[in-house]
Amino acid sequence: MAIASHERELLMKLFVLGLLLTITQLANAQKANCKLIVIEAYDSLNITISEDGFSSLSFEELNMSIDEFNSLDTATQEELYQKLMPLQTAILHAINALTATINRYSGPMYEAYFGDQVLTWHQNRQRLQKCLE
Repeated sequence: MAIASHERELLMKLFVLGLLLTITQLANAQKANCKLIVIEAYDSLNITISEDGFSSLSFEELNMSIDEFNSLDTATQEELYQKLMPLQTAILHAINALTATINRYSGPMYEAYFGDQVLTWHQNRQRLQKCLE
């Protein structure tokens, strides 16, 4: 009986480990999908960004003091800021950019000429909002 109990316990641990790995893989897939949605949203605004250009670096990986960071030129600081930006923040920035553009081109005159593009912006914004849920 002790062996059967031990085997059940081992099987339960393996099941829980497998479940945790599956959840982790799903979370990583969702994160990668949301990064692609951010890229597509900016692309619809004619802004080109790369997948490794944002939300791709952690503070631990940076391994730089505040003084070292402050001594960098502005362009390098901005590049690092984009890479350190959490994905949720990048998503919010993209939503704000889309909203500003939608507001700029709202109205019957613009929608007559840019209707398909306005619809694309709305769809991209909705997809980004789902990433925040």
